[in-house]
Amino acid sequence: MNLILFGFKHCGKTTYGRKLAKQLVCPFIDTDLLLEQAYALKTNEPLTCRQMYQHLGEAAFRALETKTLETLCTVQNSIIAVGGGMVLNPLNVALLYQIGTLVHLILDDETLKNRTLTNELPAYLDQADKEGSFNQLVKERKAIYASIRAHPLLLKSKSDDEILAELKELANGK
Repeated sequence: MNLILFGFKHCGKTTYGRKLAKQLVCPFIDTDLLLEQAYALKTNEPLTCRQMYQHLGEAAFRALETKTLETLCTVQNSIIAVGGGMVLNPLNVALLYQIGTLVHLILDDETLKNRTLTNELPAYLDQADKEGSFNQLVKERKAIYASIRAHPLLLKSKSDDEILAELKELANGK
């Protein structure tokens, strides 16, 4: 069985995904990394997801996300971290349900905002109104994320060990 981690950018999907995969001695797959690798192979132009989003626009970027996700349909016994926008498309959510068990990593808004606004700003946020566009995005995505059939995992006030123990239980089907 695959365990699929989703949530806002900077909530810990990749960090906890890697650690869990190491503990379980299984593959870790980051769809953003797969997308970047596939794009570089196809175009001979190595771009980050942020750069692809800026260069291609949202619609084309989201289409590439779906194509990347489709390549995972035969993957087994892996920990998969998907980009924060992957679940915005209902087709992707349907594919994810077929691929594995979804876990929604939930971090408090203030921590997310600090992490997001102090790192390279995502392309989908307004440079002129960073905080306002972040708040709007959180509001929009919270409703979408909550509508997805997934195990919610609250991260605030938990140690890494506690989070990994909960993820391990989910990965083991408990």
